[in-house]
Amino acid sequence: MENPKTFPNQIKSCSKELWSLSLSFSPISDLSPLATLACLGFVDISHTQISLKMLQNTLRNTQILNLHCFGCSFVELEGWRDFLIYALPNLWAINGGIITYDQTIHAHRRFTGKGRFSEIYRKHFIDFDPLFTPSRLEHDNSSGTIWSIDAKNLLFPLPNHFNMGVERDIWRFTRMAKELESLMSSDEQGDIATSICAFISIPSSASSSQIENDHNSRVMLLILLLGSLFPDFQPEVLQAVLEYIFDQRPWTHHSITPLKWSLQQRIYFCHLLVARLSIVSPLGKNI
Repeated sequence: MENPKTFPNQIKSCSKELWSLSLSFSPISDLSPLATLACLGFVDISHTQISLKMLQNTLRNTQILNLHCFGCSFVELEGWRDFLIYALPNLWAINGGIITYDQTIHAHRRFTGKGRFSEIYRKHFIDFDPLFTPSRLEHDNSSGTIWSIDAKNLLFPLPNHFNMGVERDIWRFTRMAKELESLMSSDEQGDIATSICAFISIPSSASSSQIENDHNSRVMLLILLLGSLFPDFQPEVLQAVLEYIFDQRPWTHHSITPLKWSLQQRIYFCHLLVARLSIVSPLGKNI
């Protein structure tokens, strides 16, 4: 009889192709079978007994695009989000909220300063391996690190260094945008990819006014997406406003409009837009 707190054998056998995993409300508390995976797109440990130490012992070396941990016991601890950002440097988003470089720096300063004396640090932090470098992963399986097909398609090659924090943010955002595209049906992906990339990427050569317009466009689309989450706003009105503002571009067509995506996809896009709007250039301007 299998131990209910460990991974079922069928999950272990397909771990090489694992990309998304939901353990929500399960009795599993041991994540050790995931320790050899280079990347995971989505991990949901909501309402489980998985501990902060277990996460550090098994997933510190794993790139995780999105970790859901609603209802876990550690979310009651003061500073838990900053702690996760600091202790799991390869984590990209927590409960959908994207981790920007500025947030990473804030968490690092917190737990390399007085935060070391905090309860969460003293009781739950596991020291980094002296050889550990965030985002440094071998690009083959010779080191024992497993790259799934999805991970290779999305993240290969994985940069080992970024000159500026904004470069890391943009690199991650563009990959997360591709992950969002992959959630769509194949016949929709072309036009949808155009809408996502238009709002997430930075123009390679653009004047200040163009960049400002892109910023304003992101704000307007975000407002409309947020409105679509509330039943009090009539979908037909929101759609008409979308088409008017964006001049009836192909991706605004009623059959593929982002205002009619699934709830999960719209929330994902909202998180991307919020994080994208928060990016500030080295000159202190939104880009």
